[in-house]
Amino acid sequence: MKNKTTKLLLKLGMPTELDGYLYAREVILLTLNTPNSAYRWCETYDKAGYKFSTTGKRVERCIRHAIKKTQENGTIEYADMFYQNITKPPIVSRFIATVAEHLKMQDS
Repeated sequence: MKNKTTKLLLKLGMPTELDGYLYAREVILLTLNTPNSAYRWCETYDKAGYKFSTTGKRVERCIRHAIKKTQENGTIEYADMFYQNITKPPIVSRFIATVAEHLKMQDS
């Protein structure tokens, strides 16, 4: 699942040199592997932060920045996935949930 997540984030245009890329990938994987994690975002960010020896707040902030840069890259895949609001980036939890749901649909 890690490879599929990586490929999708790259296809969306997320810059790999940003910390937010690694954090987003980890949070997406945690979301996919933990039932009902969508309702406990802070805990998920904290778990990812623990893995990378940082805080949950920093994880969320870095992911937010990476999402903003991803939107600025403007790939067609990003526009297709987040067509409802192309003028401003989605909030972190919505981005993570949408990407995770997309990956789940690909698996089934």
